[in-house]
Formats: sequence, C-alpha cells, structure tokens
Amino acid sequence: VLEYWPAVVAFTAIVLLGKITGVSLGAFLAGAGARTSVQAGMSLAQIGEFSFIIAALGLSLGATRDFLYPVAVAVSAITTLTTPWLIRAAAPTAAFIDRKLPRPLQTFATLYGAWLDRLRAASAQQQAPGIGRYIGLLLVDVGILTALIVGVTLEFDTVTETLQRWTGISLDLAGILVIAGTCAAGLPLVIGIGRLAGGLGRTLAVTALPRPVGKVDSDAAPRRALAVTLQLGVALVAGIVVVIATQIFLPSYSGPLVLGALLAGFGIAIWRSALDLEGHVRAGAQAVVSALGRYAQAGTPPPDAQALAEVDRLLPGLGAPVAVRIESGSTGVGRSLAELNLRGRSGATVLAISRQGQSIVVPAAGERLQTGDVLALAGSAEAIETAKGLLQ
Repeated sequence: VLEYWPAVVAFTAIVLLGKITGVSLGAFLAGAGARTSVQAGMSLAQIGEFSFIIAALGLSLGATRDFLYPVAVAVSAITTLTTPWLIRAAAPTAAFIDRKLPRPLQTFATLYGAWLDRLRAASAQQQAPGIGRYIGLLLVDVGILTALIVGVTLEFDTVTETLQRWTGISLDLAGILVIAGTCAAGLPLVIGIGRLAGGLGRTLAVTALPRPVGKVDSDAAPRRALAVTLQLGVALVAGIVVVIATQIFLPSYSGPLVLGALLAGFGIAIWRSALDLEGHVRAGAQAVVSALGRYAQAGTPPPDAQALAEVDRLLPGLGAPVAVRIESGSTGVGRSLAELNLRGRSGATVLAISRQGQSIVVPAAGERLQTGDVLALAGSAEAIETAKGLLQ
C-alpha cells in the first residue's frame, strides 16, 4: 500500500466523487428528490470486498498489473472507513446544497418529483403508446454504434493498410480518413439516439401532463422542462452504455471527455428549463393564492385533496399543491422557512401563504410563519407528507 500510495489516493478520490455524483444523479432522475438523492450518494460511496475478487481475477489472467490488487484492497478499506462519516454528514450536506442552489433549480427539483409521481400514476393506468418502439429503436442504435466503434478499433490497422494500398496515400493520412469515415458513419446513429431520446421524453411528459383539448396550454413550460430532463436522462444513459462497452478499445481520455460533455449539456439544458419554469410558477401562484383565500376563510378547513383541486385541474404542472394550516402550538409558529429548512429536510416547497386577508406569493426564506397561516405546499407526495409533519 505504501509503495502505491499515489494510486491509492487517486482511486479513492475517484470512487468517492464518482459514486456520490453517479448515485445522486441517478436517484434524482428517478424522482427521489434532491435531499434523498444526496443522502443516497453519500451513503453508497464505497467499494466492497467483491473488488478483491475482480482484481485477483484480472491478475491471474494477466489482464492487469500487480499493483491493482493492493490498490483495490486499500481503496476498499479507506472508503469503508469513511462511510460512517459520510452518512453522518449526508443530511447537513443535503440541506447546505439545497440552500445554496439558485431558486429556479430549487423549484425545478421540487416539481420534478411531483411530475414523476403523476407519470407513475398515469403509467399504472395505461401505458403511453410508442414507448416500447422508442426503447427498441434506441437499443438498436446503441448496439450498432457500439459495434461500429469496436469493429473499427479492432481492425484499424488492417483497414488503414488496405486503404493505403488501394489509394497510394501515406499511412497517417489513411488513418485520418478511416477515423473520419467512422465518425461520418456514426453521426446518423448519434443523431438518431438524440431524436429517439427526445421522442421518448416528449411522450412521457405528455403522459404525465396531458395537453388540454381546445384550451390554452397552461402547462407548456412544465411539460417542456420534464421532456428535456427525460430526454437528456435517456441520452445520458445511452452514452454511458456506449462508453462502458467501448472504453477498453479507445484512448483512456475519450470516456471522461464524452461523459463530461454529456453532463455539461445536461446541466445547461436543466438550467434553461428551470429559468423558464420559474416564471410559470410565479404566474401560477396567483391561482394558488385565490384557492388559499377560500381555504383560509372557511371555518372548518376542507380536506387537503379538495382544497386546491381547482388549481390541480387548471395547472397540474404545479405538482398538485396541498394546503396546510399552521395551528396554535405548531412547531412552525414564529420560525422562518430558512430556520425550519423545510425544503432541505422534506423536499417540498412553499408556493404561497395566505395570512389574515394578505397573500404572499413565492415567499422568501426569511418569511416567519404565524398562527393561522395557510401554506400551499408543492412537491412529491412523500415530500409533502414530510413537510406537514415538520410544520404541524
């Protein structure tokens, strides 16, 4: 271990950062919410004893050098020892990340979980048409692209020498032409994967947030944000599959470059969608305020499912907001939303507050809650239940 300590340090950092990022991103795309996703990533940032078996097998087959086994043992031991500290720090870290996220991303993260709840409910009733076809064609394109890259890489020297003999050009120029031809042949497949991922994302988005018939489409922005996220998620998965299958045949830097480009594109598209969504939420919050006013005036509050049903019908993209009254003695009385850390601890967000005839649209983090306040909470069903428990 001491002999190979630089490799141990490097691989430990790769495992910790890679698994935290990979698990958190995957959990978020699956609808777990930002808080749960970060906690899951920090709880699973280790490798186990199975890595010993893989390293030993590679060593016995001559596929790896001698240094890999002690490095695998050391990295496994270190990441195992760091796991309890990472788990302990997971909740505070998730809350810190939530506080530091720009408000558009906070809103997007909250509503994304609610949209996936709708998608699961709609899919359980009836599968959207065309999903199986999109998935099948995606698998075909990914398979052909992978086979093209692997085949050309394995036969690169043979193809290059053959082209040189046929044309009489230099060997270097023949190699460049082979690479250019491979890129030209693979480009339609890459474009096809992007288009199929877009079609699948739009189909799933329409399933979760159907387009109204003969009415103004008030959920165009949320549907577009969901479609873009699902499209990029599918494309990212397809890219990861291709990189994993072809990495051993390509230069070591190619995989990180491709994945880095995919993640950068993913982040830029999410940010643009979040900015578009923020304006939609602020406009839609006026409908929430109207519903909250009727709720606040009621002597006996109606059930949550009925209180904001009109908002849910008009603007399902707001994630089926639920009304919660702050009663005397509630833990939220006198405390600000920042002090409660409501979004960081639950994943739900407050769209509006109705207070003694006043309305607060998209309240700031410093807003202090008072007895009798009626809050409109948005988020997944699990996030809203957690938030209600924290408030009441």
